[in-house]
Amino acid sequence: MPSYSARTKRRESLNPCILDVWKTFQFYGYCRMAAYNQQTDDPKVSEYMTHKLMRELGIRSRIQKRFRKPNTVVTVNQRLNLIRHLHDLSCVWQKNITYIKLTNHRWFY
Repeated sequence: MPSYSARTKRRESLNPCILDVWKTFQFYGYCRMAAYNQQTDDPKVSEYMTHKLMRELGIRSRIQKRFRKPNTVVTVNQRLNLIRHLHDLSCVWQKNITYIKLTNHRWFY
């Protein structure tokens, strides 16, 4: 039987506490779970340790971040919308603008 360090034993004893809180509040992320844990009589766990234990247990918050439309920065003057006042739109070509997120967290249009 392998000998466990005190750190390993403490981590294994914290796993059920983290799972109990997550089963009750599945919408909590690691920050709120750590804050909730500080208010209860359970053993105190930091945010970092809560995050690591949640990752090891394979649990995560059920709330996802909302998609936010990227802001555009324009350095040239915009032209007027000439199509708005046309009555016959059969001769108008349309294009789709595609937003692509680059690896440097910038947007390409």
